[in-house]
Amino acid sequence: MTTIENELSSTAIEEVNKLVDLIILKLEKLNEEEQLLQENVSKILSSLNIVIKATRFLHLSFNKQEQLLKFKTLQIHLLSIMRAARNAQSSNDQIMLSDLLEYELVDNLKQWKILIIPSLKLNLEASV
Repeated sequence: MTTIENELSSTAIEEVNKLVDLIILKLEKLNEEEQLLQENVSKILSSLNIVIKATRFLHLSFNKQEQLLKFKTLQIHLLSIMRAARNAQSSNDQIMLSDLLEYELVDNLKQWKILIIPSLKLNLEASV
């Protein structure tokens, strides 16, 4: 990887990390107020799409099958949560939506912070 590619990848990893933190914070605040939660679901799902798109390219640095498997497992779970949240929102199922966002999504995002983002950083450092 060139210096410019490393710098861009490093910046992208940091921005994804910040975005995940921001989404978790937003979810924790919004779950306290159901009306605000309903109004902001689309924004949260759009932000998650950014995370998915960015990490889709960054994960190419994974050189171990174990890392790739963890990434793909969390990504598939995140996509299924997003689909279920959209379905709950469209059917106006507030309880399901709240549970998905408060428990499933927050847990998934915390797993990204524990398992995926540090691995991305380590792989980037190893490629320098």
